[in-house]
Amino acid sequence: MLCGIDKPIDDPSKLPNYRALNKVQKLYHGEGRGSHLDTAKDTAWGLLNAVTEYVDHDKRARSNDTSSIQRGLAKGPS
Repeated sequence: MLCGIDKPIDDPSKLPNYRALNKVQKLYHGEGRGSHLDTAKDTAWGLLNAVTEYVDHDKRARSNDTSSIQRGLAKGPS
């Protein structure tokens, strides 16, 4: 799942986004909503769904501005 690396990483937990990558991988491999469906399992669509689920439901906002934007988007159109 890692692109652009020349050799295997000895300790993946030292990657800067290890927890995020690990969570997305778990969502993709069966923990995510709909990941067991034939249309999503082992597909690019399933990976997109896993990333989207992580960003929308698991990732925490880093600033008040980001948090406000996410809350505004969650409400939908007025």
